[in-house]
Amino acid sequence: MEMKMLKSLGWEVNAITPYSYVELIEWELKQHFKPIDRSTLDEILLAFSLDAKLLEYRPCVIAVSALRCILEDENCLSHITNFIPIDQKKKIQPCYNKMQEILVGYQKTESNRNPSSPDTVLIKELQTPISMEHIDLSFMDGPTMKEKLKRKRDVQHDDDCVIMNKKYHV
Repeated sequence: MEMKMLKSLGWEVNAITPYSYVELIEWELKQHFKPIDRSTLDEILLAFSLDAKLLEYRPCVIAVSALRCILEDENCLSHITNFIPIDQKKKIQPCYNKMQEILVGYQKTESNRNPSSPDTVLIKELQTPISMEHIDLSFMDGPTMKEKLKRKRDVQHDDDCVIMNKKYHV
């Protein structure tokens, strides 16, 4: 409803998000620095968008702080801060610190959430190597496959509805 009202008034609503700033910064810096790992950055921004601790920061501060999480080049980081307002620059470090806390917590929960692989679940003494001699694949050649082929051959094709050689007139 609100969007219809704003549209009728002729207002253009372009939501400014951290992604908006990341695209701008990436476009500006791509000729001077190595490309940004976009998939990692997207994961970080998504994780931070779900955390209420970062709601107090503006999108430009969140974008720069997220870029600080993945970039090691200090020269690149100094260029990045030129894209945000001066009054917001002092909020970068506290936002970055909160992001580091969130990342540590996020990595801990991810490692607890993912189950161990089958190799680590089984006790090593119980694991025995499997060779093709020990595997019984006879079920693949069983009568069910032969019966299916036979059924296909028995089906007659005409204008009547046929189900396994039993005709039902429609």
